[in-house]
Amino acid sequence: MKNKMWKHSLIYLGLLFSYGLFNSTTFSKTFSVNSFEDIDDETPGDGDCAIADTGDCTLRAAVSEANALEGPDTIILQEGTYPITGAMGDDINQEGDIDISSDLTIQGEGARKTILSRQGDGRVLHLVNGKVSLLDLTISNGNLASMGLHGAGIYFEGGGELKLAYVTVTNNESQEGNGGGIYSEGGSLVIENSTISKNKANKAHGGGIYILQGDFQLNGSTVSENQATGGGSGGGIYAVPSANSTINYSTIILNRSGGQGGGV
Repeated sequence: MKNKMWKHSLIYLGLLFSYGLFNSTTFSKTFSVNSFEDIDDETPGDGDCAIADTGDCTLRAAVSEANALEGPDTIILQEGTYPITGAMGDDINQEGDIDISSDLTIQGEGARKTILSRQGDGRVLHLVNGKVSLLDLTISNGNLASMGLHGAGIYFEGGGELKLAYVTVTNNESQEGNGGGIYSEGGSLVIENSTISKNKANKAHGGGIYILQGDFQLNGSTVSENQATGGGSGGGIYAVPSANSTINYSTIILNRSGGQGGGV
């Protein structure tokens, strides 16, 4: 009787695999990045973070794998600087800003140790969709030289969720685009125990952070030395009145604007 039941169980599992009802891609995966190169994954979606030739796992390759899988997934970054290179615009993470479109946690070793640094013109991160957490890292040197582009450091698009904890967003700059450091278009943005500093929106609003709509929480964080120039308002933070914004136990200091609200 026991052998018969075991045989039936094996047949049932076989049917699950045959019809795709038991698919390994639905499980969470953790990718440990071991290369500072900025090269995309050789075969996104196969569950193996590996670039061609060397087989190393880069940040871009790990994100492409996570985007292709159902997740939620985790990327572990080591100490060091990760250069973000290439022209923007593909939105599929092959080059330019890192495009995230799935549930994902990116874990660094500390804001002073793990740094995502844009090289040349372009932003650092573009969050297309998903529930995303950025932990213990720095987002820096985003530079949107083309006029009217928003979010040089982070462009948070749509109705997902973004959480920053123990993160520094610094030295990002947009030209006539809102949100030098962070631009949030909607969804839920939570910033905790983090620093938003020395970002700039030239001739635009929100040198540090720009909130267009959705929910925004700033908890236990510092927003300092950001600028909105050329008549722009909200040197530190610019939040459209219809957004649901809450600031708790945070420091907003030494920000400047050419219009209204040096701080907020």
